[in-house]
Order: sequence, then structure tokens, then C-alpha cells
Amino acid sequence: MHDIQNQAPPRGALAALGGGYFTLAVASLSVVGLLGHMSDGLGVSKSDIAYLVTAFALTYALAAPTLQILVGDLDRRTLILVGLCTIAAGAVTNAAAWTYEIALAGRCIMAIGASVVGPMASAAGAALVAAERRGAALGTVFAGFTIATVTGVPLTAFSGDMIGWRATMVLIAGLALTIALAVAATVPSGSRGTRSDFHSVANALTGKRTGLALVVTLFQMAGQFVTFAVIAAYMVDRFALTESSVPLILFLFGVGGIVGNVIATRLVDAMGPERLIQNSLLITAAILLMLQFAPANAVVGVSLMFGWSIAGMLIYAPQQARLVALAPESGNLLLALNASMLYAGMAGGALLSGILYQATGAEYLALGSSLLMLMGTGAFLLSRRFAEQRVR
Repeated sequence: MHDIQNQAPPRGALAALGGGYFTLAVASLSVVGLLGHMSDGLGVSKSDIAYLVTAFALTYALAAPTLQILVGDLDRRTLILVGLCTIAAGAVTNAAAWTYEIALAGRCIMAIGASVVGPMASAAGAALVAAERRGAALGTVFAGFTIATVTGVPLTAFSGDMIGWRATMVLIAGLALTIALAVAATVPSGSRGTRSDFHSVANALTGKRTGLALVVTLFQMAGQFVTFAVIAAYMVDRFALTESSVPLILFLFGVGGIVGNVIATRLVDAMGPERLIQNSLLITAAILLMLQFAPANAVVGVSLMFGWSIAGMLIYAPQQARLVALAPESGNLLLALNASMLYAGMAGGALLSGILYQATGAEYLALGSSLLMLMGTGAFLLSRRFAEQRVR
């Protein structure tokens, strides 16, 4: 891999790894777009189908570090290929499910495959380039996730309307296998991490530098999802937008996310990951606070939401780059734990969102999001201080 790092960034390989992120994101979000169709097809409530999102998130959060313990030292390309094939198997299981329990099992299988693909795609992308280009490489890889947040739900919803939810799941399986072929053709073998153990996991989670750095992801994602989990209802209730504007709202939020990822990819290596992380957290917290107290004007609300989506997405590439830099020998494990924190924050934020929305409606969602974002900022500042003092 040393020779590879001295060459220009291999765009085909990074794009294929980004395709892996796109696939896992579509797999995780597909149920949202297929909610009604799956509810009717399996004879269960829409709430039951929504729980499949939580099942995916929790399985991912638990599986990512566990698999680092079991297979973390194997060839990364091989693991990504196995993970993509596992996503395909889970999608086929969903497509063939005749009971809710089988659909739930299929979602868990997909999540296990995704929990391999995400961390390993990031680690493989970082290993393909020299350290000074690592942030941009990770931004390119993570762009697949960002693009999926824009296109994944509407595409699966459209596909569900056209060909049904079962055939849509088969298409997701085909996507996973297609990306696997692209990875096999473009990503070189020979990149390996180190196998972790429970002691390493405990050290990473309790270390003052790494543990607090990981908590940043947890708070940041939870903060996002306290409001984003009900973003459509929030914008309708808070800013008097119409129900018919909801697809446009979701599209604009996704476009803002893509813009944020592009900005992060271009700035992370020049500005440094720490400045970009801090700016993302503070700007996002400020915008969410403005959402809380802004007048109930549609233009103001949509403008702030668009700014939020840009600022919130600035953090992901630099956060991954910083984690690898904090402990290069534990890069695989830290990226896996970061992915776990991302999905745990997603699940926790969505749960808190439901509780708050049921209790008070849209009134305090943005305030709750802003407070969690500020808690993430505090964790980041402490982590940076301990890193500067070389505290473990």
C-alpha cells in the first residue's frame, strides 16, 4: 500500500467505495419509501414497518465493533465484497418475506452487511492515499451516503409504486452486487487493519481522546435527528408549509447535504479536520437555535433548513479523518465505532423526537437539537484538549 499512497488518488476505486456507502444508505432508508406498500403486503401497521428502521440501526451499531473483533485483520476489499453480498442476501430475504418476522430478519442481515461495508470502505479509502489527502478521499467515499439521502427514499418510493416493494428489494440486491463487481475491479487488495479485541474496544470508548471524539458523532447525529426524524411534520407545523411541499423540503435538505459534503471534501485537508468539525457543530447549533425562535415564515424556515443541511454535513469527512489521525493503528476499530455512534445517535435522536413531538408538538424540537449539538461541541473541545496534552 505504500506505493499506492504515493500515487494520485485512484478516482475509480474511491467512486466504487462511495458506491458501497450509497448501497448501505439506500438499504437502510428503503423502508421509509416503501412504508405503505410493506405495511399492506405484510399485513402489519405502518408503525411496525417503521420499527424496521430502528432494527437496522441498532443491529448496525452492535455489529460494527463486533465484526472488528472477529475479522478486522482480513483484507479490506474482501470484507467489503462479503458485506455487499450480505446486503444483497438480506434484500432478497426481504423480497421473499411472507411474515413480518422474516422481514425483520432480512433487515438485520442487511444491517450486518452494511456494518462491514461502511467502516471498511472508509478505511480502504483512507489507505489509498497519502495522509495529506486523506480528508478529501474520505469525503469522496462518504459522498455516496450523502447522495443516497437525497435519492434513496424518493427512488425506492417511486419504484415501490411502479413495480412493488418486493421487486424493489430485488433491485437493491442487484445494486449491491453491481457495486461489488465495481469494487472487485477497481479497489486493490492488500489493505489490512488489525483485529481488535474487547480490551481495545473498551480502551477506544473510555480513552479521553478517542472516547470523547466518538461521543461527538453520537451527540451530533442525535441532535440532527431530534428534528430531522419528523422534519416534514415540523416544517408544516412550525412554518405553515403545505403537505404538498414535503417532497420539495426533503429534496432541498438532501441537496444541502450534498453541497456540505462537497465543501467539506474541498476544505478538510487545507483547513484541517479540527477547525471544520468545530465550525460545523457551532454553525449547526446556531441555525437550529434560529429555527427555534424564527418567525413562522415559510421563506425563513426553508432558508434556515437549507443552511442547517449544509452545515450539518460538513462534519463527517473531517470526523473520520480526525479519528484515523488520533490512533492510526486502530483506524479500523475507530471507524467502526464511529459508524456505531452514528446509527446509535440516529436511533436515540429519533426516539427522543417522537417523545418530544407527542408531548409538545413542534415547539421545542429545534431547541433540543441545538442543545445536543452544543453538547457535541463540548465533547469535541475536551477531546482536542486531551489530544494536545497527549492524554490517552
